[in-house]
Amino acid sequence: MKRINGFLNIDGYFIKKYQKKYVEELIKKVSSIHYEIIIDGVSYFFKKTDFPYNELLAYEIATFLGLNAVSYDLAIFQNMKGVISKNFKNSNCHYISGQELLFAYSRTPKNMNYLENMGLANTKFNEFPNDAPYSYNINNLTIIWQAIEHRYNKLKIYVDMEKIMNDLILYFIFNILTLQNDAMAQNWVLEESPNGVNLSKCFDNELCFQIKKDKLMPSANLCTNFNDVGLNNYQILEEFLKISDNLYYDVFKEKFEMLNMDNFLKLIIRVENKIGCSIPNDIKKNYIELFAKNRENISQILEGFEKARK
Repeated sequence: MKRINGFLNIDGYFIKKYQKKYVEELIKKVSSIHYEIIIDGVSYFFKKTDFPYNELLAYEIATFLGLNAVSYDLAIFQNMKGVISKNFKNSNCHYISGQELLFAYSRTPKNMNYLENMGLANTKFNEFPNDAPYSYNINNLTIIWQAIEHRYNKLKIYVDMEKIMNDLILYFIFNILTLQNDAMAQNWVLEESPNGVNLSKCFDNELCFQIKKDKLMPSANLCTNFNDVGLNNYQILEEFLKISDNLYYDVFKEKFEMLNMDNFLKLIIRVENKIGCSIPNDIKKNYIELFAKNRENISQILEGFEKARK
């Protein structure tokens, strides 16, 4: 498929193959910005976004860190600029989002009372009051562990909790290192397959490298414990370091040191090689400045934590 300034030209593909841009039987509109598209018999998802390069860079960073992620490419569809990815879901698997998992956990009377006693049964920071009243408040690793055990004990299905939680912690680390601002409960998913239950590929990372203008800091929604609701990334990181054992501190520091500026620049080049052109200079400059500032802030937190431990 040909590219226009790095973007795959889906419109041109359909015109050349079908003599029209919109082939009803091959295109399903999911929302105003989401489409499912069949290309050469393969199912893809297109998403319109103002930050298309973020998804590509996030994929490169995730895979570099060892996190399983959905691969994206730039695309133009119906004159909209966005990203396209293959449908990562297998037909023989069942998928349950973190939002669904936490909602089911929170709705049992026992757990509801428990959350109320912890002060989490409120909607102060909740973005989904209609269908999942606690999914934002309790999107933390402590409750997630309990919610996963609750589901699979009830189903009498064995799960490797250590592996799932290690993968979720790696996802958490990825969020901190990329200034993620959209790690909400519906954006992480468990895959239930005949081979077991695992964290599915991470996706929807278009709000990496974003700064909330009111706080001048990001706020990744995946937290670590009960105290994290409404905190920014750096406060959440401090909480993570306080409650984690040496193993997870070492993992965080290892990934932080891996993703240094030299490697970050190499991953930017990898994106540019993939799309066959340069990322616009203003966007690239913003990436580098934010990445450098984020590393500086994290370094200060790690130094302070190490001094406090001595």
